[in-house]
Amino acid sequence: MKRKIAILISVLIVAALMLSVSAPAMAKAYSKEAKAVFDFRAGNAKSASSLLTLIHQTYKDMAARGKDMKPSFVVVFIGPSVKLISHDKTGMTEEDKKIMDEIANTVALMSKDNIRLEL
Repeated sequence: MKRKIAILISVLIVAALMLSVSAPAMAKAYSKEAKAVFDFRAGNAKSASSLLTLIHQTYKDMAARGKDMKPSFVVVFIGPSVKLISHDKTGMTEEDKKIMDEIANTVALMSKDNIRLEL
């Protein structure tokens, strides 16, 4: 009985080692695309600018991996974030207006890089 348990434990250890070696190789073989949808609701101009820059940089990093990785990102602007991408800047502080210009620039670059933007 003890011998059967020892054999079973040995088989399980070998199987675990084989999986730990083959899993990363399998993941790399099947990782041809990266798809993401961002539910973007940030209403604060400063944090929205940082988040959009982070999303865009992540996309560029994935795209830079070469032809093996094809990222597909969608950013959906909902709620207070819609105000930050509009042309209407009434009631905004000068600092927020400047940040909104940065947001507009980032959004333009994202669109140019084929990141889908939706309202």
